[in-house]
Amino acid sequence: MELREKENNKLSNFICLDVIFIFLVNIFPLIAITLSIQENIFSLVLKVILGFFFAMNLPIIFRHFDIKIIFFVVLSCVITLFQFLLFPSLNIFFKNTALSFWTLCFLPSICIYLIDDYNVLMKKLEKSSTIITLIFLVFIILKISGVIQTGFDNYSMGLGYSCLIPALILLHSYFESNKLTKILAFFILVIGIVLIGSRGPLLGIILFLLYEIIRSFFNRKKSFSQFLSSFFLITFCSFLMFFYKDILIYFSDFLKSNGTTSRTLNMLIADADNSTGRDKIYELLIMNIKESPFVVRGINSDYVLLDGIYAHNIVLEIIYDFGIIIGGIILLFLFFNIIKTLFKIPTSNGLIICCILMFASIPKLFISSTLWEEYSFWMWLMICLKFNLFNFSIQKVGELA
Repeated sequence: MELREKENNKLSNFICLDVIFIFLVNIFPLIAITLSIQENIFSLVLKVILGFFFAMNLPIIFRHFDIKIIFFVVLSCVITLFQFLLFPSLNIFFKNTALSFWTLCFLPSICIYLIDDYNVLMKKLEKSSTIITLIFLVFIILKISGVIQTGFDNYSMGLGYSCLIPALILLHSYFESNKLTKILAFFILVIGIVLIGSRGPLLGIILFLLYEIIRSFFNRKKSFSQFLSSFFLITFCSFLMFFYKDILIYFSDFLKSNGTTSRTLNMLIADADNSTGRDKIYELLIMNIKESPFVVRGINSDYVLLDGIYAHNIVLEIIYDFGIIIGGIILLFLFFNIIKTLFKIPTSNGLIICCILMFASIPKLFISSTLWEEYSFWMWLMICLKFNLFNFSIQKVGELA
């Protein structure tokens, strides 16, 4: 039993380090000039540390291999091999995609599947989210005070999304504990996302907030104080919705008075079309799909069509790369798992983490990124596999901690 507890701790530590690592990799370019440290060296050091912790987990992984892990490993190998052999013209793009998948997505997905005590992982994720919040708070203070010269006027989509999982973890923790520190930490991350990141993470946060509010009102085990906290949060969010533009304008003026601006703030304030070119990308993809709807073009074929740019939409990406038949089957498979994740009552931390990963990945993949490089998407799929959510029959899912 003690050994299994140590194994859960090691696997959970790797997941949390991965979340912190992605945050640090994205925030460091904004402060690298001020610190006079080369970005590549910093990134290499973090990768070595992460690789060391994964190597520590290898004995655990080999010791607890099961049929589902074997299926995932074999399927990943077959897809990678077939892609290289059948679509050699795409290798110029797929080499980087494969590297990102096998390092950024595959490794944490294996680790999160093997965990059998998700209470341990949740506690460590809460601590990791607090650490990320403190680092971000220090960064914001140093930027406003002028110590860091590069900051809010430098847009970083990656940094915004790297704060999404910690923000969702803290938001859920607030609904469970009613601790003011949790909601304050959550708002610090949201402010940081608005200042530096893109609008995309805000979509995932809003959808998860609605999910938590609905879940809290239908949960009969909630205490009166928890209902009161939910009511307070709804009231506060309603206030923000009614006066959001005035608040954003005031915030933008405050930043300008301190010699800086925020791209995301300016886009949220503006009434003009802010699709940032996505509409043209979608039109081109749809036109080519209509011309050859059944053709399997291969992974990253959208990169070729769009001159090195990904599709910015998971539906169009899958249909364009795999054709309407194979792509339709994949999308139907994902749709069933999204529905089962949403409507499965999360009575355990394992299912809560499953929901958080889904809200961190699926909304993002509808407007940005590519599924082959989205680690939260693959971790979500592996937990679905763990909880037998792949089984489309209506049956009670075995609960894990």
